[in-house]
Amino acid sequence: MTSKVLSSELRELEQNKIILRKISDFNPHIIEYTSSKYCESMRGMITTMIDLGKNHRNQIKEI
Repeated sequence: MTSKVLSSELRELEQNKIILRKISDFNPHIIEYTSSKYCESMRGMITTMIDLGKNHRNQIKEI
């Protein structure tokens, strides 16, 4: 993944309130990303989707 693609993805996640960006006052500036409360509220759904994907992959392997 190029830095341009990473920056674009992070910007989109921030715009969609999935992550929060914090810029330090230090020089050079350090940018830190954390998950938002909104993101944390989706944890159950995300876990369910991961489980669904794993189960689906196992079903396809059996065919």
